[in-house]
This record gives sequence, structure tokens and C-alpha cells, in this order.
Amino acid sequence: MTPETLRFQILSQPDSDFAPTLQLAASVLREAPGCLGVELLRSTQHDRLWLLSLLWTSGQRSENFRRLPGFTQFMALIQPFAAEMQELDPREPVGDSWVPG
Repeated sequence: MTPETLRFQILSQPDSDFAPTLQLAASVLREAPGCLGVELLRSTQHDRLWLLSLLWTSGQRSENFRRLPGFTQFMALIQPFAAEMQELDPREPVGDSWVPG
């Protein structure tokens, strides 16, 4: 499994439609082949910091998504906030993963 994160610091439009827009963008990601899950998180200490966390079956699936029409749709949705994206970064698990329970 390959985690991927997108980190945003929303400075220009703090009371904008960011959350609803990212939730819609997340729904596009959820439909992507190989996407296991998407979660939108907001910092409790810094209300302008957001994290979109994705989990892919593999890094290859993440790369393949970038060639599909869904990626174009996803990017069009987040385009108004692209300048405030601080990070788009595939991750690599190290050690044990979180296990519910």
C-alpha cells in the first residue's frame, strides 16, 4: 500500500468553499482504480492547515491515475487552491501500520 498526502495552507480564502470543494474532489479520487481510501483532515491548532490523505494499493496505481480523465477532473476541482498547496507527496510506510482496535 502507498499513502499519499496533499497539504494545503489556505491563506487567501479562509472562509471559502475549500472543504466542500475538497470533499467533492475526494469523491473523484475514491472512484479511481486502486484507491483504497481518502480522508480530509483539518488542523485543530491551525485552522488554515488541511491535509488530504490517500491510500493506494500501490505507487503504480497512484501514477496510473494521473493518466486518467479522473485526474483532470480532480485537478480542475482543486485548481482554485493550487497555489496554496504546500505538498503533494507519495509516502512509504516504515514499520508497523495503524491497526483498528
